Amino acid sequence: MTHTVSHLPDARGHFGPFGGRFVPETLIPALDELEAEYARTCQDEAFQRELRETLREYVGRPTPLTRADRLSASLGGPSILLKREDLCHTGAHKINNALGQVLLARRMGKQRIVADNLHHPDRKTIVLSDAGWHSGVIGIVASRIIDEFYRPTVMINIQNGKGHGSARSIAGFNLYEGLCACSEHLISFGGHEMAAGLRIETARIPDFAIAFENYARNRMAEGLTESILHIEAQTPLRDFTERVMRELQLLEPFGQGNPRPVFAACGVKRIAPPRRVGAKSEHLQVAISDGTASVRCIGFDMGHLEKKVLEADTFDVAFEPQYNTYNGSTTLQLVLSDIRFE
Repeated sequence: MTHTVSHLPDARGHFGPFGGRFVPETLIPALDELEAEYARTCQDEAFQRELRETLREYVGRPTPLTRADRLSASLGGPSILLKREDLCHTGAHKINNALGQVLLARRMGKQRIVADNLHHPDRKTIVLSDAGWHSGVIGIVASRIIDEFYRPTVMINIQNGKGHGSARSIAGFNLYEGLCACSEHLISFGGHEMAAGLRIETARIPDFAIAFENYARNRMAEGLTESILHIEAQTPLRDFTERVMRELQLLEPFGQGNPRPVFAACGVKRIAPPRRVGAKSEHLQVAISDGTASVRCIGFDMGHLEKKVLEADTFDVAFEPQYNTYNGSTTLQLVLSDIRFE
């Protein structure tokens, strides 16, 4: 989301006009309550963060419709503007349903990618299909998969022998031209170089996936699928004061088009042994210092780096500064985006 004056939150934290209409203020507490409820019932910090980001992205993106109507249409509801009172009463419920759809599709997609080795360095594209996904949310799921695996991604929902798909691309690969080259396998398609939609017979999906992958292999430049982490600034840890954190919060809501700012600190040292956390020990927790301040870090899905962190004298970190509340205490925490070792 590219902020303009009309889209910036006002002093109370409420969103500005969407399509010429205002989201009722009474819905904002409902969203906050929904987020808090997930936090109370789920102790998986990675899942909480994933849900929080999805919530803020899914309901915070400006569209010609109100937020709850977008969700209603995505989940099969009427694509008309909801009345203000209906939005207040049903908006949070619709958002809850949509979040479940988004998170389910994303997790199932990620499991399929890993199981089928679609994230192998030699792979150029990802094509996934399933009858359990909802057509209204697969576009945002495709974007999230690209965030993690950085390959042109096509998500296809199957119903009654036909697939309805949403596709998203990466910089340097023209998605529309790719679909044109594979059009013999498709019923119809449309879009542009970065996003598209398509319809396909279910029986043609395997052939389409092969053709799409072959086209990408022949057209993609070397190294195009290597994602680039954009760093806002190399910053001393002492700079993340309460004032700075409040100013960063003014940039919300974060999501597609308005990603969280990522910062870097170089030559940091661990001040305590790292440890693996999470139900499957898949996350990494470590406290670091750069000589100006000390802070605790969490690296989601970085548990495999425990030994490297333990053995390194110094290392560089890229991170998103966030507040973490646990047992009633709120402290600064760095959510690691990457670790670089010499």
